[in-house]
Amino acid sequence: MKWEKYIFGLVDLLGQSRKLDELGSLWWEIQGSGMVVEKEKSERIRELTDDTYEEVEYFRERFTHVFDTLKQFVLENARNKSLSPDEQAVVTRMAEDMCKLRSFSDMIVFYAPLDSAGELLARFGLAAMLCACVGVLTVEFKAGTFFRGGIEVGAGRELGNGDIYGPVLNEAYRLEKEVAVYPRIVIGKKLSEFIERTGQPSDAGEFLNSVLVRVNEICKNLICRDDDGKVILDYLGEKSSRSESVPLQGSL
Repeated sequence: MKWEKYIFGLVDLLGQSRKLDELGSLWWEIQGSGMVVEKEKSERIRELTDDTYEEVEYFRERFTHVFDTLKQFVLENARNKSLSPDEQAVVTRMAEDMCKLRSFSDMIVFYAPLDSAGELLARFGLAAMLCACVGVLTVEFKAGTFFRGGIEVGAGRELGNGDIYGPVLNEAYRLEKEVAVYPRIVIGKKLSEFIERTGQPSDAGEFLNSVLVRVNEICKNLICRDDDGKVILDYLGEKSSRSESVPLQGSL
C-alpha cells in the first residue's frame, strides 16, 4: 500500500455536546414519567432539537449546496464552448473532482489529492474548499451558530468506502481541537507554504494558465495571520466580504 498526499479539511460545530446532554436528560426524564410531558419541557426539547438535529442537517446541506453550486457553474459556463476539447476535459475534471465531501455526527470533512502533476486541479480544489468554508462560516456565524476547523496537507489513503484515513486526518483534527481554540479555521504550516508558493504554469495553454493564476490569487486572499500568529481563513477580510456566494466563479 502506498500513502498519497492530500489536502484535508475538518470542521466541527461547537456547543453540540452540552445541548445533547441536556436533550438526553430531558428525554430520559420524560421516559421515566410515563411520557407525561410538561409544556415547558416540551418547548425546551423542541428548541434543543432545532439546535442539534436540525442544525446539523442544515450544516451539512450548506456545504453540499456550495460545492454543488460551484460544480454546476463550472460545467455550465458558456465560455466552455470556446475551449479546445483538451481544455474542456480539464475544466470538466476540475468540476467533477474538486474534492470529496463526507460527514460524521456534527463534523464535516473534505479532501482532495495533491498531485504535483495536476497542480491546477489541486489548487482549484483547495480554492473550492476555502470558498465553501467562507460561505458557510459567514452564514452560520451571522445566525449565531459557530464552528472551528483545520485544513492541512499530509499523508492519507482512501478506504474502500471512499472515506479517508491517515496522518493528515490526525493533523487536521489536532488543528481543530488544540490550535483553533475558538471559532475559526486554522491553516496548517505545510498548506500555508503551499498557498504562498506560486503555482507553476504548464503547457496546458493560455486559458488554463490564467485560471491557475486566478486560483492562486483567491487562495492567498482568503488567508491571513491572526493575532496569535496562526494562519487562518480570513472570512472577515476585504476579499471575503466582497466575494459572491461562490467567489471562484470569477476565475473562469
